[in-house]
Amino acid sequence: MAKVKTYVRQKKMGRPITVEADKAIGIRLPVRLLDSVDEAAEGQGVNRSEMIRRLLDQALTAAPKRARGSAAK
Repeated sequence: MAKVKTYVRQKKMGRPITVEADKAIGIRLPVRLLDSVDEAAEGQGVNRSEMIRRLLDQALTAAPKRARGSAAK
């Protein structure tokens, strides 16, 4: 009788992704700015990452729309 090959799917290393995002980035922030972000996050009851996402979303939504090709180089 021939042996049956079985394949076991190995688990990926690291923490599972908890946010539906394509890429993770790392940024450096001055201590004063980071303290302000932490304070705002605590006031809204969210973690630092979520607060940064919210602030970026607000800033990009409020930013005036530029015409294509007129971006500063």
